[in-house]
Amino acid sequence: MEEIALRISAIYNAPVEYDLDGDAFGGTIFTGDATANVTTPQSFELRGQTGIAPGWLALASVKWVDWSIVDRLEVDIDGPIPQIGTDLEYRDGWTVTGGVGHQLTEEFTVLGSLTWDRGTSQVRDDGVLAAGTQTDRWGVSLGGAYTLSEAAELSGGVSYSITEDGTNARGESWDQGSVFAISASLKASF
Repeated sequence: MEEIALRISAIYNAPVEYDLDGDAFGGTIFTGDATANVTTPQSFELRGQTGIAPGWLALASVKWVDWSIVDRLEVDIDGPIPQIGTDLEYRDGWTVTGGVGHQLTEEFTVLGSLTWDRGTSQVRDDGVLAAGTQTDRWGVSLGGAYTLSEAAELSGGVSYSITEDGTNARGESWDQGSVFAISASLKASF
């Protein structure tokens, strides 16, 4: 009986604090030195893959990003306007992906996957976003890799994503959107 391997990995990225400085309203009578502090969110991702039959591989991942800590961005200005800011009102981000890969020949492998990415804008009880435009996104991808030789591999794929329509409390609204992407790469070892 052929062995089927299971591989699981966990990836953690710590938050990073940034102290920013620059000029605000450059070239106007309101010009002044500007400073801001922002912390990028921590994240945790769990990935797994396992063989499910000879030549077949199933994979899945779940990623959490602590966007809710980035609630408001404030910029302090040394000038006539002492501070400007914006309420971001983010919620934590979640991304879930599942897919299947198949080795068609010794040289050629294909992979298909489906992804859901929860929007990071907070949603009020009435379904309207508190701020921002980050709605849910669904995506499907199909890719392949072809081994040209022991030292070279050609890979590529296509993906299609749909973002949901929405409205926010600032009176902004948008229609459903979509993105189509094509990629290709050549990897060579010397």
